[in-house]
Amino acid sequence: MLHAGGKIGEFCQVLFPLIVANTDDWGRMPADAFTVKNVVLPSSRRPERDFERALSIIDDVGLIDRYRVGEVIYLQVIQFDAHQPNLHKRLTSKFPESPGSSGKIRPNLRESNLRESNLIQSNPEPCLPAQRAADSLFAQFWDAYPKKKAKEAALKAWDKRRPTSELLSAMLSALERQKVSPDWLKDSGRFIPFPATWLNQARWTDEVEVDLQTLPENKRVSGLMVGGQAFLNRRQG
Repeated sequence: MLHAGGKIGEFCQVLFPLIVANTDDWGRMPADAFTVKNVVLPSSRRPERDFERALSIIDDVGLIDRYRVGEVIYLQVIQFDAHQPNLHKRLTSKFPESPGSSGKIRPNLRESNLRESNLIQSNPEPCLPAQRAADSLFAQFWDAYPKKKAKEAALKAWDKRRPTSELLSAMLSALERQKVSPDWLKDSGRFIPFPATWLNQARWTDEVEVDLQTLPENKRVSGLMVGGQAFLNRRQG
């Protein structure tokens, strides 16, 4: 694999062990280039197209099987079980297994000859990307966000972040706290930021203190639940 595509081959050698470390108990994970980059190597300065090329090469040499189920791309590490003899698996994987040749992914950026071609170092015209694993999560965020304004701008902000299901869960928890905060309740929600602003500024990381005494009567029960959960989270941390 080192000789395939020069420096991209070296990148493959770095990327593959990190993929293995981030798969589930069955050796599976979402395998679109964006998700792999942001889950496996988020600090990398390499563009998504390099991750797409590397994933295609790792697939070509038989270390992983990339496949599509519906509109989402996944991967299966080949012979994963053989190298994890003492792993205590969950009963089932949350990711679907490969449907075989019917789900095989053709690379978006193909190299006709990896050893001889210099196209690896060029910038070929990108193909339209397949739907990423995070695409289906936006609707959940939009349903939960209290100010439904400028949806197109929110979609663009979402597309830049492409949150995973774990990040979405953190966002939704933050929204529950912020919905009962004094700033968001003031003047009928006048100071609630637009969803695109909230996403672009990573506002789910804001620290929010809920003052039950200032909450309207109909908000105190939810405020008490949110405050109690925050206390439990601090205890567990």
